[in-house]
Amino acid sequence: MVGLKLVDLQILRHPGLLERTQNQIQRMEKTLVKRGMIVDRDNQVLAESVQSAAVCADPSQISNTQDVSFRLASVLGISPGDLIGKLSSSRSFVWLERSVPCDVAKKAMTVDPGAVFSLPGYRRFYPNARLASAILGFVGVDGRGLSGIEAAFNDILSGHGAITKCWRDGRGRIVAERQGNPVENSVYVALTIDRKIQYIAERELEEAVSHTKSKSGMVIVQDPRTGEILAMASDPAPALDPNHPPVPGMLNVPPVNTLFEPGSTFKLVTAAAALEEGIPKPNETFDGEKGHWKLFDATIHDHEPQGLMTFSQVFERSSNIGTAKIALRLGPQKLFRYARAFGFGAFPGSGLPGEARGLLKTPREWSGLSCAMISFGQEVGVTALQIVDAYSAVANGGILMQPQIVKDLAKDSGAALWKAEPIPVRRIISEKTALKLRKILTGVVERGTGTLAKVPGFTVAGKTGTAQKIDPATGRYSNAKMTVSFCGFLPVENPRVTIFVVLDEPSGLSWGGTDAAPVFRRIAQKIMPLLNVFPNADSPRTSRASPKT
Repeated sequence: MVGLKLVDLQILRHPGLLERTQNQIQRMEKTLVKRGMIVDRDNQVLAESVQSAAVCADPSQISNTQDVSFRLASVLGISPGDLIGKLSSSRSFVWLERSVPCDVAKKAMTVDPGAVFSLPGYRRFYPNARLASAILGFVGVDGRGLSGIEAAFNDILSGHGAITKCWRDGRGRIVAERQGNPVENSVYVALTIDRKIQYIAERELEEAVSHTKSKSGMVIVQDPRTGEILAMASDPAPALDPNHPPVPGMLNVPPVNTLFEPGSTFKLVTAAAALEEGIPKPNETFDGEKGHWKLFDATIHDHEPQGLMTFSQVFERSSNIGTAKIALRLGPQKLFRYARAFGFGAFPGSGLPGEARGLLKTPREWSGLSCAMISFGQEVGVTALQIVDAYSAVANGGILMQPQIVKDLAKDSGAALWKAEPIPVRRIISEKTALKLRKILTGVVERGTGTLAKVPGFTVAGKTGTAQKIDPATGRYSNAKMTVSFCGFLPVENPRVTIFVVLDEPSGLSWGGTDAAPVFRRIAQKIMPLLNVFPNADSPRTSRASPKT
């Protein structure tokens, strides 16, 4: 019998037992690498890793589980019940807290030195709290990026520690080790974001959302010459302090993945296409039909009754009827082609995770009304990033630029590894057409629906948007729920920034010209000096028309 047992142990089960023994005494351990920093365009720290410790325990070494649990709870600031559950485990190793300050870990170890111990580590720290939190994203307890830049550049920020084979004795002490691959240090990521401009955008947006009692809001500030994003804000969540554990809803970046119908800001596409294709004749006028125009089985409305309008006046007064008539002469194929050329229905390419391509159906999927409806921003879904990219293309002379959120990558030593360069995607319209559009959009601000976007000392070009939202209960456009917006750029003579402001479901009677345009103005007034761009005494300062759609 003994002989059979020896055969079983030494021959039949030998490979398995040997492997089990080796697993107990041999371990592959990874050297800890400090996660790289994320900084703004001026190298101001937005995210960094600070030393911390994980508090662990060996439950088998604890004689009084309840006493130790209550004492640890007061040190770690967690529920005694949670600790009792963990310390009642039959395992020889449990995590109590994955990341605490080193002094807290030392204090926890004094509760039961034979059973409670700590492991060195790092925790992610965001010195500006909630500033740019949606862009930066979060890091989980395992040190991996969960969203935003932290997720998109996780491998670069994490680096790679050296793999070391360790041999341990029966009490877990290292008795020998052999190092394998070398350490790959982490890299820091510099963003195109300007911390000061980001702060201004977030503060003004937060005030606007509160004042208008909006459901939410978004702001993007972009350099139209390069496509660089200088600020990207959303309010409320996920703009929460990333130093605290995230919840699922905080893992989005609304300006790149939230879709909405843009309304009249989309008229930019119709105007650009018509001008490029030579649709409007010199001195031609378009009949506003006194605010009501029957098309097939639908009636298109304007916010104010209009009579005969020039091409420029159609957009200055934001006439849906005039825009629809222009689009019908343009035709579905050309309207669709220009919409795609402006980047709608395609991924912008910012590099941020979760980026949406929007919704733009092909003409074969359109109804008889679609060409008219799409011309003024219905039946199309866009992101805030797509809108700001489109307006920047007009600002820079007709070229769609790839939006950029990362400026460069560098080693901790400061040695550059990669530097972003402006990436032109395509020319959409000629410089001549872009100049005509800039003039029309300047008229919108000077005497049209966007007068509250005027910035003293600067010539501003832009367009208002007021879009009805679909009521899920009826499947029809609501008269109460709106998305209001304003997108513009300045100074018109040499545009330095494009700013897009959108507010979702403001309470009461609301228009892009009355609620979003003033936010644009306040942001622009505060950030222009930061860009070393100062007022021109010859630029218009006063006179305001009726700001609406």
